Amino acid sequence: MRLRNILQSRNSEYYSKFIHIEDNAKKIMPNSRVFFPTFTNHDIAHLESVEKIIDTLLEEEHMNVLSDEEIFCLLSSVWLHDIGMIPINNEKQEFERKTKEEREEFSDEVRENHHKRSNHYIRQHKDELHLTELESKAIGNICKGHRSIDLNDLNDIYSKTDIHVGPLSALLRLADECDISEDRESSLSNEGIEDNVLQEHYKIHNIVHSVQCNHDSNNILIKAQISEEKDIQILSDRKDKIYDELLNVKPFLRKIGIYLDDIELKTTFNSIMLRKMIILAIVQNKDINTLIDDYLTQDDIEDELEELIISEIVIANPLNLTNDVGHFKKIFKLFSGRDMKKFFFTDYVKKMIPKCFREIENNFNVDLELNDEPLRIKILMNSPTALHFLLFMDEIVKTPNFNISSNQNGVLMFDSILAFGLFNDMYHYANKIDFKLIEQVLKEFKFFDEEYVLSRVRGCKLLGDD
Repeated sequence: MRLRNILQSRNSEYYSKFIHIEDNAKKIMPNSRVFFPTFTNHDIAHLESVEKIIDTLLEEEHMNVLSDEEIFCLLSSVWLHDIGMIPINNEKQEFERKTKEEREEFSDEVRENHHKRSNHYIRQHKDELHLTELESKAIGNICKGHRSIDLNDLNDIYSKTDIHVGPLSALLRLADECDISEDRESSLSNEGIEDNVLQEHYKIHNIVHSVQCNHDSNNILIKAQISEEKDIQILSDRKDKIYDELLNVKPFLRKIGIYLDDIELKTTFNSIMLRKMIILAIVQNKDINTLIDDYLTQDDIEDELEELIISEIVIANPLNLTNDVGHFKKIFKLFSGRDMKKFFFTDYVKKMIPKCFREIENNFNVDLELNDEPLRIKILMNSPTALHFLLFMDEIVKTPNFNISSNQNGVLMFDSILAFGLFNDMYHYANKIDFKLIEQVLKEFKFFDEEYVLSRVRGCKLLGDD
């Protein structure tokens, strides 16, 4: 790391003191999980990342502006700025005696005030950290300034040299906000954490690959990969948050010659997601060029569209989706998940289901009467789950004794899967299913007790009406 190397070469005494502080932080910071088991990491990985980001914010000319003492205080602040998140005195024991609600309230309070707690900790433990009174005051104030407070309230401190607290706090605050890359979170650090917390606090670290400072264009560059549609909103929100922080610290960074004006995003799209976006645009009769935005370029679209045409998923001039059943099955698999609702209830799928029906009959060794086929097709058009099972049953049931083609009760299995899929989907797709049609079909079908089946259908219809 450049900044510490400069300190080492310029002042061995300050460097030794910093290493002592770093060693102390490494021992203590893992305790931050006591109060915050569901928070993103604030331990060693985070501290190392913040130091690396500061290295990108500071070019050699900026480092030369800083005194040895300021570099020492800045580096020490990096490793101590979250020390206020650890338990002090008897807090751990008291915390363990609290109820769940009391723990949450206490954790929120610690989180909200941890910058002030860090300042307090540093001032109280200055001797163990080998700090003078003025050094502890300077480092404590830099840490206090890493969030929330107005940096104008932080006065310079004269120790051996002038320590410009405001600009140093500005560097720390911006670097802390920019630590959103995949390096922050390991695959184990989010174990046991609720899904809503993961989405709110952790997902950004799966999206962002790196955050860099580009002094040539005076911006901060965020490189990220979009894997699903909601990633765009998560990334956009975090970009806005970093930009707001940049606006706060800009005047203070300029005091040491750093001129940053904007946040730049450089994104790549997961190939599967991009294919789904293009396919949905085609089935919804949208111009695929409307997909172009701040995140997705025309080149991205054209490259993936070319692949879809070569693989015969898409037909060119004009753009349409394939009529081939084998290729349709590949498309259907793409949408197995939360995007199924957008894809399934389209005219394209309605057109393809009758085309698939003969293959499904053959797979199940079923030869239905001519009048029975339309009833089942109508059900299939309202049940993504049933269609999925019927198309891919051999893949889904992976046991040596299961073989659809040898089944002697094909119609019974066929209809059971239809019923299973339909009654599952009436809840998940209640606002998309044609309940009036389903009621009519089931009156003719009569494969279960009629009144019971119809009562369940009417109950689910109410969900769709709401």
